[in-house]
Amino acid sequence: MAGTSGPQSTTVWGGFLSAEPLDAVQLGSNDVSFQLPQDTFRHSDPAEDLQISVQTADGTPLLESLHFDPATWMLAGALPAGHPDLVVVFVAQDGVGGEASTRLTLHAPSN
Repeated sequence: MAGTSGPQSTTVWGGFLSAEPLDAVQLGSNDVSFQLPQDTFRHSDPAEDLQISVQTADGTPLLESLHFDPATWMLAGALPAGHPDLVVVFVAQDGVGGEASTRLTLHAPSN
């Protein structure tokens, strides 16, 4: 099942940053463990140090029960019981303000 939208990218003076689309994930339980693939974001300068963050699609912070580790690109935690599907947006930013983002839909387990 495909993700909810395609990649977004921005051209900036220092280079070009792009994002690959992500497939939706069907959760078997309320536990979340998603490793963002290392090739999700690409920059025209392979040595560029990208800063990765995540938020919900509506721009609100993540649920308190979910945590994203920007050093390992791991999203982990749990959806509260009965929580609906959740769409998160991963955002990469380079050193000169260029941004790219991609969405991930977490399909909650059927209860």
